[in-house]
Amino acid sequence: AVATDVTVPDDVANLVDSTVDAFGRLDILVNNAGMLSGKDRKSKFGTLPEDAFRKTMDVNLFGTYRICQMFLSLLEKAPWGRIVNVTSAMGNLSDAMTGGYSAYRISKAAVNALTANLAAELKSKKILVNCVHPGWVRTRMGTMVAPLSPKKGADSIIYAATLPDDGPTGKYIVKRQIQPF
Repeated sequence: AVATDVTVPDDVANLVDSTVDAFGRLDILVNNAGMLSGKDRKSKFGTLPEDAFRKTMDVNLFGTYRICQMFLSLLEKAPWGRIVNVTSAMGNLSDAMTGGYSAYRISKAAVNALTANLAAELKSKKILVNCVHPGWVRTRMGTMVAPLSPKKGADSIIYAATLPDDGPTGKYIVKRQIQPF
């Protein structure tokens, strides 16, 4: 394990170097770093301080972008590759946005767009890129009242990480099923 702050490019570069040193390649990349600030939980749009909004975007969107960007050359060298970006139903545009949690919702909607765009760019390579909503999972962010264990939450992530070469790409996956963004 390598402790990494996805908002710090040098930390991510160290993670890439550590991966090369330990394994020499990368087949599966799962972007699971994320945050939901206490300020965002309690605010409505316009009341969340801009610095809190930026911090959420930096972790959830730019962290995902940074990790994908810095690991892409390793994935391209592998015989096949999978990128799984962990997202949330709270960023799903096909469901009505109900307000609140604005930074988190917007950051996850942006992760979904990043996923679709990256998948289109990598379509000619053997790298599948999908985003997965694992459900409401018992974690520090999800709280202990969440109904799913981490093991159950990981199921669709593992599914997306191990898709066959002709599997879907650029999709939003929930409970192993493709859903509309």
